[in-house]
Amino acid sequence: MIVLWELFFILFAERWQSLVECAALEMRCPRKRTGGSPEGTPVWESLSLRSTTLRISGDDMEEYCVYVLKSIKDNFHYIGHTHDLGQRLKIHNSRKVRSTKGHAPFKVIYAESFTTRSEAYKREMYFKQVEGNIWLRQYLTEQGMW
Repeated sequence: MIVLWELFFILFAERWQSLVECAALEMRCPRKRTGGSPEGTPVWESLSLRSTTLRISGDDMEEYCVYVLKSIKDNFHYIGHTHDLGQRLKIHNSRKVRSTKGHAPFKVIYAESFTTRSEAYKREMYFKQVEGNIWLRQYLTEQGMW
């Protein structure tokens, strides 16, 4: 009986540690690491489970976009958001996304760009609601893409 409790405690402790690490990542707690420069001075880096990480190299900020895909095979439409539209289209067309793999191949018929992921997500949710979907269908029908 003691061995069973010890095993439970060990598994619980490992699980608790992973939950604490995930919570730290979720809150975007900075992590100190060395070796960022030739002198070995510490570099502060923002961590995240999502794709909203800060770039250390000084590149331009990432842009996020909301996109609408249309199946070439049938009349299926998909609405989503991403920070790399080209890569995401390749993933959809390679049938690695559960909700779209039966309808591949796709083409992008509409895209909007945003500076933050939350803005892109809000716009995606708007398009998936009745009012936004009606607007999107009317707009794309006028453009001859729906």
